[in-house]
Amino acid sequence: MPVRFEPRALKDAERLAEADRLAVLREIAAFVAGRAPNADIRKLQGRAAYRLRIGRWRVLFERADAVVVVQRILDRKDAYR
Repeated sequence: MPVRFEPRALKDAERLAEADRLAVLREIAAFVAGRAPNADIRKLQGRAAYRLRIGRWRVLFERADAVVVVQRILDRKDAYR
């Protein structure tokens, strides 16, 4: 399943420390490839979006036409505001 990053998500990823950025991108790649059966994914209430939890980071994404669209990569304290 292909992944598309929104411009805002790319900016979010650039702001992460390198170790965190690599961990987040590795987990996104594993999820998309189907190698993350225990991934912590939940549908967000009131939105057509999902969140993937990676430590203290939250990846907010949508599934659209067999494409995962990553919208934001945020710290957990900022993810749901």
